[in-house]
Amino acid sequence: MTGREPREACRDELSARGTDVAADMRGQPSAVAGEDGFAKTRRGRSAVAGTDASAAGASPSGGALATTLARPGAAPLVILVVIAALYAPLFGRWFTSEDFLLLRFLRQEPPWADWATWWTGPWLGIEVVRFYRPVSTLLLAVEANLFAGAAWAYNLVHLLVHAANAVMLWALARDLGRDRGLGGAGIGHAAIPRSGALAWPPVAGADRSELQALAAAVLFAIHPLHPNAVSWIASFATPFATAFLLAAFLAHRRFRRHASRAWQAGSLVLFALALGSYEAAIVLPVLVALAEHLLPRAGMADEKETFGRRQVHRLLAWLPLAALAAVYLLLRRAIFGQVVGGYQDFAARFDAAEAARLLGDLGEALVHLLVPVYAAPVPAWAPAALAAVLLLVPLVVLAPRRREVAGWVFGWAWAVVALAPFAFAPYVPGNGRYAYLSALGATFALGRLIAPPATAARRAAARSRGSSGSGAAAGFGGGARGVLRHAVVGGVLLLALGWGWLLVANGRIYREAGETARRVSAALAATPEAARGGTVFVAGYPVFLENALGVPLAQVFHYGLADSVLPPFRDTALVVYPLPRRNEGRNGADWWPIAAAHPDAGLYAWDATAERLRRIAPPAAVPEPLDARLMPGGEVLYRPFASAGPVHHRLLLTARGNPTALDLPPAPPGAAARYPLPAAFLATMVRLYGIEIWWWLEARDSAGRLVAATPLRRARKVRSDLHKD
Repeated sequence: MTGREPREACRDELSARGTDVAADMRGQPSAVAGEDGFAKTRRGRSAVAGTDASAAGASPSGGALATTLARPGAAPLVILVVIAALYAPLFGRWFTSEDFLLLRFLRQEPPWADWATWWTGPWLGIEVVRFYRPVSTLLLAVEANLFAGAAWAYNLVHLLVHAANAVMLWALARDLGRDRGLGGAGIGHAAIPRSGALAWPPVAGADRSELQALAAAVLFAIHPLHPNAVSWIASFATPFATAFLLAAFLAHRRFRRHASRAWQAGSLVLFALALGSYEAAIVLPVLVALAEHLLPRAGMADEKETFGRRQVHRLLAWLPLAALAAVYLLLRRAIFGQVVGGYQDFAARFDAAEAARLLGDLGEALVHLLVPVYAAPVPAWAPAALAAVLLLVPLVVLAPRRREVAGWVFGWAWAVVALAPFAFAPYVPGNGRYAYLSALGATFALGRLIAPPATAARRAAARSRGSSGSGAAAGFGGGARGVLRHAVVGGVLLLALGWGWLLVANGRIYREAGETARRVSAALAATPEAARGGTVFVAGYPVFLENALGVPLAQVFHYGLADSVLPPFRDTALVVYPLPRRNEGRNGADWWPIAAAHPDAGLYAWDATAERLRRIAPPAAVPEPLDARLMPGGEVLYRPFASAGPVHHRLLLTARGNPTALDLPPAPPGAAARYPLPAAFLATMVRLYGIEIWWWLEARDSAGRLVAATPLRRARKVRSDLHKD
């Protein structure tokens, strides 16, 4: 193109490609004449303008539809329609488990009652889990005080947030698609693939990156594990934080394109809101760094600078986000005394000795990210097979397109990085929220596969031009590789159908969990004790809905049994104590300590088959007494029960929030032994429910029969050591 203006040369190139596209859609090769294989006339521009019509004539069933779907304004509508259709059964879902606890608590102790403590203390004043979530919990508190017991309103808001997340993923995938040189919309010319391959379905006017972005967003929207994050209200932190994280990522992209400090400041503010919503949001600087250094660049403010200066600019672009993450970790250290938070078992997994286990768990987690089916354990060979697929797909299918390979790698790197805050622990539908952030990356990668092989006419046109770059692109779609490419696209479509079916099935399970919780709550509210504001102890209540393998599918009453009969859910003053699940006894002998200490309280067991509460008859026999007492330091001092046969001792506690049962270590007969009450459990229950916590000690023989026990006793003596007013 020597001696020609760059803009004029670019226009000629686009005109030539437009002619090729139109000819390809008609099934005819184009006659492209001229030096360097570029047309020297301007008639190609009219061919570009007419490609939509040609496409419609050539493929009336797919072309017109693809043109519509590729329009930027249509994609959000498609996403909303898909979500509304598949999540429709969950609009009327009732509350379950921690929903009751959190909404009751946030109505009684809203954040605005003590702003200083809210922003500078642990989540809900609970230190055991080391959560810091003032932003997302504030949003839930606003919901709780606006919607009270209207479950549909919470469901609608959280579903809209999920839809917004899917739309933002679509916008982000479009933006990152521009950097792969695919002629993204909004650049100022017709969306024509620069690489020489057509969009699929074959519509010349449709940018392939639009369809890829839409595919990624729809796949994310319908992932089968999302009901735990979207429809379980207690998972509020996950969708809220994801919304802030994606908005921060998009704002950062605007900053990089326009060198706007205002957008950079907005990105930092949004990232701060994400960090204040959910601990897992700390992965954003890593994701931005991956995008900066891994994905090819186009349209950025620094694209004309030297390689070295570009690398410096890329580094400086994400360093402020990393600095903000460091400040957040320092804040966590000031609040909790350490930077690593969350559940104790997650923190303990990050150990050098656990490296092999972490790698195996990561493989299992990625398998379930793609195939979230839990009817059988994951085969030992499945993680290795998945790793092979993740390596072979880009090599075999995407290899001629280096930019597409980079997008594939970026997506799966995102998926892995987003699992790190959860120590790569395998997840199940009952805690599927752990996969929510990871699914963003996985579906981004899968969306990269929605691109077709070149047709024979396209390859012929490329050969007639004699362009080596276009020839490589044309060879991309030929022969076995073209067949494989079609198979991969078909596989993604089948995966989408399978995910949609699983989403509907999981949605029904979550709705059934809500109905089960409603029935249990209604049965408790109908007891005689509820009418007089009395006390009941309940055994056998459902904690999760599980499948045949015992895999938890949806929460029912992991927490919240006592809260479910209080306002705003029920208008009673009933005091409910759930009994430990480790003792499934339904006869009075198992619960003698409770009957002896509370003869006027109701003692019930939930009958799952009849779906009703059944009163437990008073015990007919009295077990032998156990010598035990609570010491001022919070330890239980006891003498093991002497028996001719083996016995094991257990310490049991029940609070209005949750019960627990602890197996005591063997002790010499006749010698006094000590065992501490679980301080973290007691502190949490005191904070959430008050001081009414009960404990007792029991001894059981090898057949599981109760042979000795203490009466139920109040754990009041430990309050001064556990809770500060």
